[in-house]
Amino acid sequence: MKYLYQRSYIIIIILLMAAGTAHARLGLGVMLGEPTGISIKNWHTKQKAVDAAVAWSLGKHGRFHIHADYLHHNYNLLSEFSARRRLPAYIGLGARMAINEDDNDNILIGMRVPVGCSYLFMNYPFDVFFELAPTFDVIPETSFELNGAVGVRIYFN
Repeated sequence: MKYLYQRSYIIIIILLMAAGTAHARLGLGVMLGEPTGISIKNWHTKQKAVDAAVAWSLGKHGRFHIHADYLHHNYNLLSEFSARRRLPAYIGLGARMAINEDDNDNILIGMRVPVGCSYLFMNYPFDVFFELAPTFDVIPETSFELNGAVGVRIYFN
């Protein structure tokens, strides 16, 4: 547990990264899946955003999980399903850190490649999203996992 407290500054850095610029559109919500937790998304432009999460992994090893991703959205890819282009598909690249519950010395650090889509409501400040994210851990050893979640966020501004 002492590592969790010592490394809590990482959470602050991720939240500041997600909060980013003053003119951006910031969303806060929940995600359910692997991992489950709090999701933050900060739109910098119509196509580019940063998302982050502080979550709990419910897999075979209980893990505290933090990630941040840089996302690029494409509004044309799924346009046949949404006449008003409210369903952007996205792909991104990010980093993650996971701390095993049973062994705080085992901290996993790696990269994520999230792929997903969001439904942006026209008259309400909400989005609903679905994503799959292959993760490639490189510290302390190489390993592969697949994360996936559905979630909802409310936007402020």
